[in-house]
Amino acid sequence: MSTATTTGTRPRTGMALGEIISFAYDTFCSNKVRFILTALGMVIGTASLILVVTIGMTGRQYVLSQIQAIGTNEVWAEYLGGAPHISNSNPDPLTIEDLQAVKQGVP
Repeated sequence: MSTATTTGTRPRTGMALGEIISFAYDTFCSNKVRFILTALGMVIGTASLILVVTIGMTGRQYVLSQIQAIGTNEVWAEYLGGAPHISNSNPDPLTIEDLQAVKQGVP
């Protein structure tokens, strides 16, 4: 009987850490330019990802602060005149019931 089945642990598969480091070092010594370009690509890719996420989060914070600066008790409507609508969609027109619902909902 093997010890792996009696103790309930799985047998180790794959490379040990020392073998991985040795393999990486050998690869580095034989292909220095490829290794450096790969490392540079990883650094640039990681930095780009961090930059894009940071810009997105900053933009979100800016938009939220602008909306909060307006306030939640302001509503505006704009009359665009009698020009024909470009889109084919039919928006639901506002009714008196809608106005009354807004009056009841806004203090």
